[in-house]
Order: sequence, then structure tokens, then C-alpha cells
Amino acid sequence: MEEAGKKLIGEYDFRNFCKFNVKDGITNYVRKIMEVEVKTVDETDDGFTMCELTIVGRAFLWHQIRSIFSVLFLVGKGKESVVDELLNIEKNPRKPQYNMSSDAPLCLYDADFGGEFEWIYEAECHEDNLTSLQQLWAEHSIKATMVKSMLNDLEKAKVETDCDIAPWCDLSPPLLMQSEWLVEDRNPKVLMERQGGLTLDEMIASHESRKQRWRENAEIEAQDDSSEEEMTSRKRQRLEIDKPSHIDDKPFGTLDKPKSGENKDPHIIYGENNKGDDDTVRDIDGETTNMKADKDICDSKTSLKDNGEENLETSENGMKGEEKVGRSTQEEIGESSVISQTGE
Repeated sequence: MEEAGKKLIGEYDFRNFCKFNVKDGITNYVRKIMEVEVKTVDETDDGFTMCELTIVGRAFLWHQIRSIFSVLFLVGKGKESVVDELLNIEKNPRKPQYNMSSDAPLCLYDADFGGEFEWIYEAECHEDNLTSLQQLWAEHSIKATMVKSMLNDLEKAKVETDCDIAPWCDLSPPLLMQSEWLVEDRNPKVLMERQGGLTLDEMIASHESRKQRWRENAEIEAQDDSSEEEMTSRKRQRLEIDKPSHIDDKPFGTLDKPKSGENKDPHIIYGENNKGDDDTVRDIDGETTNMKADKDICDSKTSLKDNGEENLETSENGMKGEEKVGRSTQEEIGESSVISQTGE
């Protein structure tokens, strides 16, 4: 990985190592990388060695570091050796399709201004930083230790196979899959044989075409003296041109009673009141609901509120008024419960 990373040092067009950001006006993808280093942080003998990739540059493109790590990761697994090919824009103007790495280990760690500035921390703020980072380290270190202990126990656990029952460590070599999630790449093709995306010129032309259509539509709407309802109607008609044929114009949830000879859905209970009205609808789980009954509930609650306010205003004693409202509430809720159950 480090050997392949050294090839990135210098000033190159990194359009094959990033994601295009044409809509924000980024058309120059030449950047300068000054340092690429891969080093071991915590070395162990059980396959859990932690390594660190450090890249220093003048500026970075959108998803440039994650894309570079994806390619270097494939190189490290022995699947690719394509850094020189991807840097050759004249030969390979189309970026081959590959997945970016996870952003979990990515960190913008430092900014160097060439000795022009010297950072000096206030003592109180520095102590807060140290405390926060120590507690963060402790939290993740405890979880990592717990998970590592579970892995050690599973290595010694007895496993049954077709011919034997023995500890897992005696039946199988160490299963080291802890880094596979960093770059999920299941494409069996070699990177340079995969389908490429749009070139930068094609991406710019496509973006300009969309902007031109947007300007034309904006000018038409600005010059149009039609009413808002007519404009909305025309927009709706334009949208309906591409509407799939299987989509009808009925509101979602409307339940029609099947015609004679049609198969009924065994999960739906068709009521007699489905004919000729839309009061009964079906939700996404197939349950039917009486919309008229729900409306009666809302009306009764509204009437309850009005009656309660009148009782409070006309009563000479505030406590008596509250008692009236309480009795009225219980009575109305009781009636609403009956209506709701009947509707269902």
C-alpha cells in the first residue's frame, strides 16, 4: 500500500480518485500531494495490528481521501496495481466504478501554515480537551476490550463438523475479517475492466443542459399571465404524461367492492356500505375504517369543547362548572367509544 501510495506524491489530475462536484463549479481536479505514509501503530501477533495512513496535501477534492484509500486497500489485498493507470487521464478519462471506503476512520488531523503561525492553547481549554479525549478513549477502549475477550473465548469454543468435534482454533486457521467492512467491494472484475462513468466534459455538458432547461422554464413562468390554478393544472398534466399506467386517480386507501366474478382478497372484509360511497377505506395493513364514524367522534369532541366553555362561563361557581365539564366529558367519551367500535 505504501509503495502504491508513493506514486500519488506530486501534482496530478485526481478526477479518478474523487467524486465530481460540477454543480458547485469545481472543474479543476488538479491537486498536489506532498506525503503518503503507511505505518504501524499497535503491532500484535494475532492479526489485530492497527495501521495508519497519513496523506498530506495542499488541498483535497470531494471524497478524495476515501477514494484513494479504497484503491490502496485493493492494492494491499493483492487484487490491483492500477495507480499509474488511474492517474493517466488521457488514456482513462472515465472513472471505473468502485466503492468508497467507510468514513469512520477518516479524520482531518492537522493544518500546517508553514511556520507562519504558532498555536498556543489556553490552559483551561487545553485541560478540557485532554479530559474529553481521555474519556472518549476510555469508552471505546472498554468496548474494544470486551469484544476482544469475546473473540478469544470463541476461538476456544468447541465446534461440530461433519467428522469431528473440537475447539475452533484446532479446526480452522484464524478467521481475519475485521477490515473487510472498510471497503465493501464484491465486484469480481479487475478495476480497469469495470464500466466507467461520465467524463468530466460530459458531466459539465449535462449540468449546463439542466441549468438551461431550468432557465427556460423560469422565463416561461415569469412571462405567463395565467392564474396560479391554471399553471398548477398544466404542471400536473406534464407530470401525468410519465405516470405509469397501473396508477389510478383514486385517493390512497379507497376500497371498491369487487365486481361479480372477480376474486376477493381473503385478507379484506368487504362491507355493504362500500358500494357507492368512500366512507369505508382500507389502510396499508388491510384493516377497514369507517371515516364517517371518525368524523362523528371529532364532531362530538368539538361539541364537548363548546359545551364545556359555556358551562364555565355561565356557572356562578367555578368548581361546579368544572364538575359539569367532567360529567359531560365522560358522557361524550362513552358515546365516542361506542361510535368507534361500531365503525370498526
